[in-house]
Amino acid sequence: MYSPSAEVVDQSTSGPRPDIHAFYSHGGEVRSLYIYCQNFSEYTPQRAISTSDQLTLAKESYPSGELIVAFPGLMDDATLQSFQQDGYTVWDARHLLGIFEHEIKSTPHETYQQRLMDLPERLPQEEFLSLRLRNCPPGASHWMDYQKLVGEILTHLFCGPLLLPQVEHSDATKKNRRDFIFPNYAEGGFWRYLRDRYEADYIVVDAKNSAEEVGKDSVNQITNYLKGPGTGLFGIIVCRTGPSSGASTTVYEKWLFDRKLIVFVTDEDIVRMLLAKAAQGDPTRILTDIIQRFRLSI
Repeated sequence: MYSPSAEVVDQSTSGPRPDIHAFYSHGGEVRSLYIYCQNFSEYTPQRAISTSDQLTLAKESYPSGELIVAFPGLMDDATLQSFQQDGYTVWDARHLLGIFEHEIKSTPHETYQQRLMDLPERLPQEEFLSLRLRNCPPGASHWMDYQKLVGEILTHLFCGPLLLPQVEHSDATKKNRRDFIFPNYAEGGFWRYLRDRYEADYIVVDAKNSAEEVGKDSVNQITNYLKGPGTGLFGIIVCRTGPSSGASTTVYEKWLFDRKLIVFVTDEDIVRMLLAKAAQGDPTRILTDIIQRFRLSI
C-alpha cells in the first residue's frame, strides 16, 4: 500500500525537491518514493530531456529512494523506455488510474475527473490509429495505405480548428501535387500563430512511406508548391524515419533564403500526438517542439 510520509523532505538538498514524499510497503519491505508531479499531458522530446536532467540532479540528493514522474497524460514507448533505462519510474494516466481509481473518483478535482476517469472510453480510437500506423509496412507497395492513414490521423488530431483537407490537390500548372491541403482559418491558438508568423494560410502535407530517410528531392517537391500568394509558406513532410542529411540541409536553405518552413514529422511524433489527444492534451505541443528545435539549431 502507499502512504504519504509525515517527515519533511530535507530542504538543504541541492537537487530539485519532490512534490510528494511517500512510503510504499509490500511484504514487509518499505521503500521511499520521491514523486515529481507534472500537470501537462503532452510529453515532447524536449520535455523528456528537461525532466531527465532534473531527475539526474535529484538522484544525487535522494540516492536511496525511488524517483517517480507522475503526470496525467500518456507516454510513448521510446520515451518510457529511456526513463526506465535510467532507473526512473513513470506513473502516467493509465498507471495513476490503475493504482488510485478509488481516490480519483472521490476527489472533486477537474484534472482528475476530465483527464483520467473517462480515459478508458477515449483511448481505443487513438490506440487503434497507433496500431494501424505500426502495422503499415514501409515501402512503395503500401504508399497509398500510408497516405490515407496519415490523412485520417491528422484529420482526427487537428480538424477542427483546421478544416477538412483537400486530397491530392495540384496547382494550376498540374506539375505540383500535394497529398493534403488543410485550410487554416483558426481564430486563435497555435494554428493562428502559425498563419500569422509563417504565412500558413493552408497546411500543406506530404506523406512519404519510404523505409529509407527522406531525400532532398522530396523537400524540393513540397517547396515548389509553397507560394506566398497561394497556399502560404509552411509545409509538413510526414515520414517513417526522418530526413537525410541532404534533405536537412535543403530545409535550412529554403528557410534561410526563401522563408519557406518545412518540418518533418515521424511515426514517433505521430504516436506522441495521438497519446496527447487521448489524454485530452494538446497534440500541437509536439509540432511546437519540432519547430522550436529547428529554429534553435540555426
